[in-house]
Parts: sequence; structure tokens; C-alpha cells
Amino acid sequence: KSEEIMFIGDECHWHGSENINSKLPKNANFRMGLSATPLHYSDDEKNERITNYYGDIVKKFTLKEALEADPPILCPYEYHVIPVKLSIDEIEEYRDLSQRIGIASNFGELKQNHQMKMLAGQRSRLIGNVEGKLQALEVQARKNGIDPFTLFYCGEGFYEDNSDSNDPQILRQMDRVSSLLRLLGWRTSSFTSQEKKN
Repeated sequence: KSEEIMFIGDECHWHGSENINSKLPKNANFRMGLSATPLHYSDDEKNERITNYYGDIVKKFTLKEALEADPPILCPYEYHVIPVKLSIDEIEEYRDLSQRIGIASNFGELKQNHQMKMLAGQRSRLIGNVEGKLQALEVQARKNGIDPFTLFYCGEGFYEDNSDSNDPQILRQMDRVSSLLRLLGWRTSSFTSQEKKN
């Protein structure tokens, strides 16, 4: 019976996609969605599917609460922001994308404007893969030295490596971070969905 079913959806931000959302149990009378980032900042269509299924957000648990909980839920940590500047080429690309986003947003409703979403994604990846981030990482790694059991979170984007002018390559941010750290004496391992179990 539907009144006896409770569905708990972990990482429910994925449930906004049309494919996954269509497979969620519709006969569950009680539903709870769990996510650190339940709603997408720019995809109204996905957000609407999530809230239509689970309802509005009823409880938020902040990082501050998690750090101060007793017993603790998260390990204590400090958050240090290291600003980096965009290169001239990156600034020009950012301005170009922003201008194209502005033009695209004038055509139709935002949630139906796939071109604008695509451009916004490109701009987001540009910011996530600013060349200056690698330079800042090298400075910090040299200053602080090797620290065992350190996690480095990398973006999804790619860099163009022109160190070999005869054979330029497109490398993932993870590959360039690993290469940089190995040059500085670190031993690195990658953890992604593509890694083999053995």
C-alpha cells in the first residue's frame, strides 16, 4: 500500500534529471530527499522536478552546525581563500561568454533556453580551470612541503598543454595537478569513477 512506503533519496540533486525522476517510486506516500546541494543554481526545470516530487526544503543543516555538533559530524578544518587572477586571454573569453549569455537570455524563458545554459556551463568551467590556480597550488605546495594523506579536489575541465610545441596536448586538471605534485616529490593516486578496483 502506498501509505506504508517511505522513500529516502540520497544525493537527491541527481533526481532532477528527466530520466531519473521518471523512475522514482510514485506510490511512496512518505518521501525524503537528502543532499548537500539539493537545488541547481541555474536549472529551474530540474529544480521543479525535485520539488514536485519531494516538496519544499524543510530542514537545513549548516557546516557550522556540523562542525559544532556533539558528537562531531565533520572533522574540524580551516578555510583559507587564495585569490587568483585571470589571464588576459581568460578575461577576454569570460567577457565574450558573459556577453553571449546576456544575448541568449533575451530569447525565451531561461529554463527553456538551452543555449544560455550551455554558455553558462562553459563560463563555469573556465573559472574552475583558471591557469592561475595551478601556479597558486605550486606556491602553496613548495611553501608547506609534503603533507601525507592530503586530498586535492580537481575540476572537471581541461587545460591545453603547450610545453611541447610539436605535440600540444589537452590534459584534465587532475592530470596536471598530479604531474605538478609528483615533480615536487609527492606520491599521488587518483580517485574517480573511472579508476579500476584493483
